[in-house]
Formats: sequence, C-alpha cells, structure tokens
Amino acid sequence: MRKFLICYAGLMLLAVSVLSETAGAQNDRLKPLWLKKAPESMSRNVEFVSVTVYSDDSQALPATALGALADRLPSDWNVSRYVSAEEDDDVRFSLGNTDGTSVQTGKIKVTADGGNSMINCALVDDYREVTNGVIRYNALYQVARTEDTPFLETVKTYQYGTRETLLSIVPGLGQFRKGDPLKGGLFLGGCALGAIGIIVTETQRQAYVSQMSQVHDASILRQLDARQKNMGVARNICIGATAAVYLWNLIDAAVAPGARRIVITGNSIQYNF
Repeated sequence: MRKFLICYAGLMLLAVSVLSETAGAQNDRLKPLWLKKAPESMSRNVEFVSVTVYSDDSQALPATALGALADRLPSDWNVSRYVSAEEDDDVRFSLGNTDGTSVQTGKIKVTADGGNSMINCALVDDYREVTNGVIRYNALYQVARTEDTPFLETVKTYQYGTRETLLSIVPGLGQFRKGDPLKGGLFLGGCALGAIGIIVTETQRQAYVSQMSQVHDASILRQLDARQKNMGVARNICIGATAAVYLWNLIDAAVAPGARRIVITGNSIQYNF
C-alpha cells in the first residue's frame, strides 16, 4: 500500500508539472484546427481551400502555394487548366482583421468553361513546420469564383466558448476539442488516477474495519484502528487531489487559449472552426 501511495503521489506531481509547463507555453505550439478540416463557406461562390507545399526557400513558399492552389479548386467550378498565378501588389482586402493588419491577396488565371478567367484568392492563415531544413508550408485561402465576389469576413483567435467548458464535464474532453490532446490526456489520466486512488484506499480502509470486528486483542485493535485511520487520510488526500485536478480541468477549458482557429463573422452570426 505504501508503494502504491508513493507511485500515486509521484504520478500526480508529474501530471501537475507537465500541465503547468504546457499551460505556460505559447499556443503556437499547437497546430491550427483548419489543418484537420477547412472551414465551410457560407457562400456558394467562395470556398476555403488549404494547400501544403515543401521548399527550403522560405521566400518562394507563398508563390508556390498560390500555384498549387489551382489544383485544389472545387470540381464543380469546371477548371480544366491552370495558367498562371500572381500576388497582388496592392492589398485590397482586410477581411475584418481586428488588429488592423492587411491580408495577402492574389489572382489565379485558369481555363474554365472554355475560356480563361481570373479567380481572386486571399490568404486566411498559414502554418510552417521545419524538418531537416525543409519547410512544410500549410496555407488556408479563400477563393472567389468571380472577380466581383466579396470575401467572407474572418478573424483568427485562440479563444473558445462555453461548449468546451460543458464538454469538460468529462475530464479532458474540452481540451481535446481545443486542439490540445496532451493537456486533455493529462486531465483525463489525472482524474482516472485519482478515482483509482480513492477506490483502493477506501477498499483497504474497509478491510481494516472488517478485521477489527473479528479480533478482541487490544494491541491488534489499536494497530488496525491506526491503519484504517491512515487509509482514511490517504483516501481524503486522493479525493482532494482529484477534485483539484477536475476543477482545474473545468477552469482551463473555460479560460485557457487553445489552438488557433478561424471564426467566420457576418450578420451577427459566428461560425467556429
């Protein structure tokens, strides 16, 4: 039992240590949610398209991604051939950025419906990963089917709503939703470990109580009574530690930033991805 309690305390301290480290780390360590699934557009003439290109030249990546974008256009747009791509010298679309920054835009010249046409595109977000000197460049674009089609207003955010707090009634589920499986796994594992500790210590305490009813030697009764009291203290420690981890899980799901996501705004409606 003593070995169990030592292992339990060590694992709880390890979980708290890792959680504290991840809580203090920048959330740019987390991959944006759109890498798994691009946002769904509210307009039939605007689509969100993600591309991935590789290069050891960081300066060439935006142009390379813009060229690769033509291969990912929706099939019902009837694009049969990619002609050229270029970045706009004048940035014309702000896309509702709250920090006042501009957004890179470009044009793709394609053959569609029997003739050449220009498709406007705007970079919504990008994410870079470097492995052995090679950059993996992930970019999320809005593409407009016609030149006069307005883009959707979007903002990038690390904040989440009440859904994640409600999901964290099951420990860690809200963190999984926010794109942080490490933190979610630690909360889930911490609460599960706490529950096991409560069960084991209470079971052992009850066993000592049961033995006390079967003996009449005063010295043995004192020993059993001391042991059951010690198990009661250990159980209470497990209950307190589990409650603390569970409460931390709820607070973290409510207020801690998560992976970067795209929020589409318009007509007082928000769509979260």
